[in-house]
Amino acid sequence: AILLDTNGNVWTWGFVDPALPYNLGYMLDPQIPNQNRTPQRLTGLSGITQVAGGLDWNYALNSDGTLYGWGLLGDMLGDITSPGNSWAPYPVPVRLNNIMDKLPYRIAKIITNYVITTVLLTDGSVWTWGDNSQGTLGNGQSYLNDPSKTNDPKNYAWNFVYNLRVKNPYHIVPGKQFRDIYGGGSMSLYTYIKDTNDQFYAWGRNKTNSVANRISGDVV
Repeated sequence: AILLDTNGNVWTWGFVDPALPYNLGYMLDPQIPNQNRTPQRLTGLSGITQVAGGLDWNYALNSDGTLYGWGLLGDMLGDITSPGNSWAPYPVPVRLNNIMDKLPYRIAKIITNYVITTVLLTDGSVWTWGDNSQGTLGNGQSYLNDPSKTNDPKNYAWNFVYNLRVKNPYHIVPGKQFRDIYGGGSMSLYTYIKDTNDQFYAWGRNKTNSVANRISGDVV
């Protein structure tokens, strides 16, 4: 779990894999060993205004727009072919210049779901990156709508992620400005955004009709 206090400090607690020394952000469970049950302050961060966390990575956004991250490198970048071992963790928060340099404006808000990061920039544009296996990126593609993958058992198993990673931030609906972005939590696979006319948009895995298109089980 991640907590931001009123002084801009970040605290974490929860499950810790001994082989991957960073906080995964899982909920506490008395039946699971290797947990930090007491919140611990991340001393390398200050002046933080927002925090967000996916399956196995976390972000902290500074008041000046600087983005920090810790956890699995490949998930923060959306690229399993990143230099070095993308499964190796950043055990402490690091400044993510490789992401900020690819965005035209500062980040105003950041959210995550199970596999995707979405940011709203100060100019009103929305950008996403991460794993697009379940159509979670919003670019109209997915692992499921590739005809060659129709009968792939990965389409229906829980390990369907990490089959279609997108490294660089993708611009959602270029030319349109947005007011806000919303996520469904670290275990969801859909995203909502609201434009300046208060119209909502949604995309991602629609297993429980989460995107409200009256069709359950497809990818939008």
